[in-house]
Amino acid sequence: MKYVFFHLVFILLLFGAYRLVSDKPFMPAEVELSVFDADHYISIKDTGYHFNPSRQSNVAFFPAFPYLWKITGLNATGISLLNIVIFSLSFSILARKFSFTWQEQLLLLSVPSMFFMYVPYSEALFFALCVLLLLSLEKSNNPVTVAGGFFLTSITRSAANIFLPAILLTEWIDNRFRKWQNIIFYSLACLAGIALVAYIQYWQTGYAFGFIQTQQYWEHKLQWPKLRFTSWGQYVWLDAAAFLFGVICMYISAEIVLKFRRNFNDFTKSKALVFSVLCIAGLTFLSLIMKGGSFFSLNRYIFPSAFFCIAFVFMLRLARAGFKTLGYIFLVLVLFFTLFHFFVHISLILKYIILSLYLCMYFLLNHKNAGLSKSIFWLLYICNCILQVYLANEFLDEEWVG
Repeated sequence: MKYVFFHLVFILLLFGAYRLVSDKPFMPAEVELSVFDADHYISIKDTGYHFNPSRQSNVAFFPAFPYLWKITGLNATGISLLNIVIFSLSFSILARKFSFTWQEQLLLLSVPSMFFMYVPYSEALFFALCVLLLLSLEKSNNPVTVAGGFFLTSITRSAANIFLPAILLTEWIDNRFRKWQNIIFYSLACLAGIALVAYIQYWQTGYAFGFIQTQQYWEHKLQWPKLRFTSWGQYVWLDAAAFLFGVICMYISAEIVLKFRRNFNDFTKSKALVFSVLCIAGLTFLSLIMKGGSFFSLNRYIFPSAFFCIAFVFMLRLARAGFKTLGYIFLVLVLFFTLFHFFVHISLILKYIILSLYLCMYFLLNHKNAGLSKSIFWLLYICNCILQVYLANEFLDEEWVG
């Protein structure tokens, strides 16, 4: 918990300095916090669900977070502070149970997209419930607590379409379906969550599955991805980085499911890790086939999540390379990111070159030169924190981040 506290104090100081330099009040106004999806949560909290078949409707958002907000009676500032508390406690539990080092904790906390934990979004609540789910899978493996985690997460966010195949594959990898009763129990828990959401929305709008129908107005439909890949707003590189992480998870998933090689035998001993990687892989695959090559919000769905924390630490512990190998990795990354710029403009190319260099720095965290490793760590942490504060303020200025 002390490293979470350290990070929050450091971020608060950076945030205050940024607001002071920008001639803005330290505490964001209610209107600054109530933007984008927060506005939909507010409408659910205040007036309930509504559905219009011809445009975007708030039925796309699940009820757990707006109902929690309603029960607390807090304003946008208050629920943001509560989100910080929820995230801090749940992250501390996750870090302790999975033995994250203090460097790993600070790097995770400083991931730029983690600022979504500090605004009136469902990310913090979903994170906490996913921690419950992962701990149940990893430690107790009690079917009741696992099923409870699936039910609660399924009424917080539309995740059952990813969770169901992920838990099926996890159980197959772990025990070859010998515990088939658990699979039925988990599936019923997910479906029960979806059924409850459908009932609430039917009761208030007359449509049971409006949350599916309204997705077309967010451009969610089965379609071929178009090159070059894009996103909303100016922070395409954030979603590009998330897509890269998702592709790596897709590769690992293929390795462990299809048994191409036995590189990941130790990996499969952790059900929480397997499930986390499969969830990220599934989310990335769905984004690829459902969004037509526009990866808007992918960074928000992947990075500020308990699944990312587990998968990132696993990959971070394996990430090491000599300088020659690092040169090859850099070239591969630059080529990968051409999917997002296709040499459209020199400024875009430079952004992705810088992003590739930044990602290569993570391979030096385990370098045999302890001084270099330590310097790289603090450089990454400070840069991440500065970017986290900058993106938070962009969000408050109604710039689309994710």
